Amino acid sequence: MQRFRFRLQRVLDLWEKQADAEQLRLQSLHAERAALEEQQQQLGRQRRDAEQQVVQCPSVTAAELMSLESFRRFAAQQRRQIAARQAQCAVLIERQLAVVMEARRRTRLLEKFRENQQAEWKREFDRELEQLAAESYLSGVIRRRIQSP
Repeated sequence: MQRFRFRLQRVLDLWEKQADAEQLRLQSLHAERAALEEQQQQLGRQRRDAEQQVVQCPSVTAAELMSLESFRRFAAQQRRQIAARQAQCAVLIERQLAVVMEARRRTRLLEKFRENQQAEWKREFDRELEQLAAESYLSGVIRRRIQSP
């Protein structure tokens, strides 16, 4: 009997590669979200540092206060932009997660089909092997009967 061959193996391989590619896209989105969070934190640290510098100065000029206020407005604007990008990224992550889960589900379905086919092939192989063994045994018995008077 021939060895087991799954006719849809190339399809399964392709689907596995697609699932891996979708997983990489999801990881990329997670990395982007983490980078946005880091930007948000860094902006907060810069704002606190600027405020600390002004507070620690013995004398503060009007220009320094205006500069600080200008930086605060800039930081607030940047925080809003980062928050918008974070929200957009969260939506993209949710969508991509659904794509990844569907790709994995499809792949698992085909793997299960392959396992079922392989189990059927093994049952058929065992049946043929048992039949061959029985035929071999019977031919030996018949040969011994013919040879012995």
